[in-house]
Amino acid sequence: MATKNTATKSNTSKNANRGGAPEAPKKKGAVEISPDMSRIVPTGVDEPYAYVFDIDGKSIHAKVGSEKFFQAISTLVDSSVALRVAARAEELEEANPGHGWLKAAGILRGTWVEPGASEVDNGAEVLGGGN
Repeated sequence: MATKNTATKSNTSKNANRGGAPEAPKKKGAVEISPDMSRIVPTGVDEPYAYVFDIDGKSIHAKVGSEKFFQAISTLVDSSVALRVAARAEELEEANPGHGWLKAAGILRGTWVEPGASEVDNGAEVLGGGN
């Protein structure tokens, strides 16, 4: 009678060999982005472009100073990383002035006022008249 040689067979099941990381939750917003991640990644040489990682973790590639760039920056305004990103934008302004980094820092700090705009809006209406 033949005997089974169990010494050469593995005692683990096929499924046990399929290890790996457990699946991430599939609901929206389940991914946590590290607050240490750089939210602005400058690119371009002659014309500055940047990747901005918005509050949802989406990467937006836009020309620095464009409306698209400032919209991406504005998603970070009320976040816990806004001041750190503003400091990074100020560093980039020092290294490469005049491209819109300073405005980005002002938006993030809540201190930006468009040039020529009144800081105080009294809500007064302008009445056109004519008799």
